[in-house]
Amino acid sequence: MRKMSRIIRFMRICLTSRYLFNNWPSAGAKYFLVRCGFINTDYIDVKCHEGSRDKLPVKLYRLIISGHYDRLIKGYSCIGHAAFYLNGSRIPIEEFNKSEGIDLAIRNG
Repeated sequence: MRKMSRIIRFMRICLTSRYLFNNWPSAGAKYFLVRCGFINTDYIDVKCHEGSRDKLPVKLYRLIISGHYDRLIKGYSCIGHAAFYLNGSRIPIEEFNKSEGIDLAIRNG
């Protein structure tokens, strides 16, 4: 039962990522294949709504789409290489790579 709820959450997260990326089906499918061990890659290619493209590390892709699903992140800019949080914070992807606790810090102000 727990595994089923994780699968349902994953599907919901991928569906809500359509508000972040134009290529959400292919990015979500690639992320799923990486997580299941079917392919080995370090990056997920994303296409932002402004038309530009970016390569996100797999771990960062997960953090961004999960943060969006949890209503912490309102958007991502491929041009600025940054996530935009609902509280107005702009976090460059370099900062995500430095720290695991960005979401926790944003939640707690």
